[in-house]
Amino acid sequence: MRSETSQERRKQVTSEYILRPRRWFLLLEIEGFELTKISIAGMVQHAIQTLMGKVGCGIHSAEVVKICSPNTAIISLPADSLIPLWGSLTLMRTFRDRHCRILITKASPFLMTICESLS
Repeated sequence: MRSETSQERRKQVTSEYILRPRRWFLLLEIEGFELTKISIAGMVQHAIQTLMGKVGCGIHSAEVVKICSPNTAIISLPADSLIPLWGSLTLMRTFRDRHCRILITKASPFLMTICESLS
């Protein structure tokens, strides 16, 4: 029988723990509206309420981190809200009786990766 060297043993060791991020950051491209922090927060709430009702609106939240240009913004949200928020923002077509389109151009648990794509 062949004995294992310490290098071979190190290669076999894998982590049993996968760290799950607590927050995600989304880079949004919004067409059809003048962006302010209040209007973006209203769009997010409207999208969630339209798809999931008032209970969903109370459970899933997001906050505006920065408005980068006239039509792009970064929002931060809890990891549990990533999938419901992504779906509701993608399906939203009107806000305050005006057509709007929200594209999620980048999603990451790290704010720096979102900021790198802006420059």
